[in-house]
Amino acid sequence: MKKGKLITATILLALGGAGTQIAISPNQVQAAKYYRVKQRNYSPRPYHAKDASQSAKIWNIGHTRAIGDLTDYSNTTWYANASVTMKHGAKKAIYYQVRSDDGKTTGYIWRGYLASGKYNNVTDIKDSNQYLFDPIDPQFFINSRYLDQNLNDQVAKLFPKTVQDKQVQLAAEVAAMPYFEQNSKVNQQVGASSTVINELLGQKNAADIITVINNQTYQGTDQGLISFVKQQLEAELTKQNKQFTDFAGYRIGAYVLPKTNKDKNMAANAVKANYGKTLVYLVPPKAELPKLPEKVYYSNPATAVNSTQVNQTLNDELVKLFPGTNKNNNLQILASLGPCSFDPEQDGMDSYHDLLDGVFGEKNKQKVFMVTNVSHNKTHGSTQDMIKTAKEQLTEQLAETKKHYDDFKGYQIGAYIDVNPSSSTYGAYNILIKPANMKMDMKQISSFSFNR
Repeated sequence: MKKGKLITATILLALGGAGTQIAISPNQVQAAKYYRVKQRNYSPRPYHAKDASQSAKIWNIGHTRAIGDLTDYSNTTWYANASVTMKHGAKKAIYYQVRSDDGKTTGYIWRGYLASGKYNNVTDIKDSNQYLFDPIDPQFFINSRYLDQNLNDQVAKLFPKTVQDKQVQLAAEVAAMPYFEQNSKVNQQVGASSTVINELLGQKNAADIITVINNQTYQGTDQGLISFVKQQLEAELTKQNKQFTDFAGYRIGAYVLPKTNKDKNMAANAVKANYGKTLVYLVPPKAELPKLPEKVYYSNPATAVNSTQVNQTLNDELVKLFPGTNKNNNLQILASLGPCSFDPEQDGMDSYHDLLDGVFGEKNKQKVFMVTNVSHNKTHGSTQDMIKTAKEQLTEQLAETKKHYDDFKGYQIGAYIDVNPSSSTYGAYNILIKPANMKMDMKQISSFSFNR
């Protein structure tokens, strides 16, 4: 295997065949005949397996031959249109007469194995307010624990006739932490601020944007905080030959680090050391702010990707290499988070495998085929050259696992190739292929949405 290449592959397990007439009963050996006692018909009602991991014998419609196991159909929605009472010796049991959601399998299932409602294949990704990101470069973020909007509003009101703006406010919040971290160097602080200004507020506006910073810690009572901040900001404005009243019509974003937060990982002395530090951005009224990406997807703040980092056209080119597969949007998002987790120097994938365990379950993850290449050397040339190189590497990797492109018909696929030239994994790809009915618990992944 070439240096810098990382591959993880797991052989997929085949699903049960379709078109079988089945009956599912309590898990016991056939000993005597089953007789129908009564039947009640009704309009179809959806059910799904109560416990997807529970093994249970599958019998034919006459309950005379075991032909399979319920676990082979654990991700299926069954539609019951009748309840049938069967007698076995002296005992009676109720079965549901059912048809599978694809219409290919019919039979009888003992009602004790089923729960009401459709099988939920995917837990939706939900917006989370836990972290706020620079939607263009998600390496800049802030935990919402460090936000006190009431304090921020009070600081903004120190600048009369300014207009509070969501995008400018977000810029102040995500740029603030590098300024106030105890170990942050001056060049890191300035670099973070200039990057955020260029991305969120517009590089063409940078020269006209006023930045006012208080980097002094407040040590008094809570009631005196705003007076202290006002005094510090006034001194900073004086250095710039400006005053609070100079910014009528400007759009403002103001952030002050609060004293109280719920971050158990941040020591109390660290909170005390930063209390009251403040960052303010003031943007001229006529400045046109850039449009921001709609979404940032993340499993943790260090593993995040925004919607513009995903080149769907190129990703679809990878999908087309696997004929008969069906693209799954959530699987696509999961695949795109892969390169964010990979450390090219150490080939570290532990955090990503932990994420996969959470999404699929440790047992089901073994049924997922994953093929990944993290290139240590940037791919050069056009985007089509990038796909050509990826295909050459994929062909080699599949051969090593004795698999072929056409081995995955009917499966779902998510593919991602890194198209960010500044990324250390530029040109890297990550492909996930799973059985169509395999459950994905997407609450392991959150999204941050910015709407003006």
